[in-house]
Amino acid sequence: MDNGVSQVSHVLHAGVLYGPIILRVPAMCRTTFSQNAAVVLSAFLRGGAQCWDAFYRTVKGPPLPGGSITVLHTHGRHGQYHPHLHVLATRGGYSAHADRWEPLDSWPDALRRRTWPWPGLTMLRQTLKTEAGAQVVEACFRQ
Repeated sequence: MDNGVSQVSHVLHAGVLYGPIILRVPAMCRTTFSQNAAVVLSAFLRGGAQCWDAFYRTVKGPPLPGGSITVLHTHGRHGQYHPHLHVLATRGGYSAHADRWEPLDSWPDALRRRTWPWPGLTMLRQTLKTEAGAQVVEACFRQ
């Protein structure tokens, strides 16, 4: 992953810092994802982008459009169904107000971990409008 990050970051924009992130699906949601993969996986990708928008807003305040490359993996290292996103995200974004690139001075891991579940679970709730889907999402929100 580090080698891939290094190669891609040199090709995209010189001087912009990137960070690799993995966004995972809670174990209790994996069966629901598997049973509804045709609908859920594309929404899962959108949830990853919404997560980064929310993260940038929380860290910097005003909207700060950053960039990211997202790759969806549906299986884990040992072949088990384990959907997750590999994200290569810019460590900053373009501020239209200041008309310049604004780097993120900090990249708080604890905030990133707290930010991710909400867009992911909200996406699942909006995509699966079934009673079973709602029960899984509510159980995840409680935990």
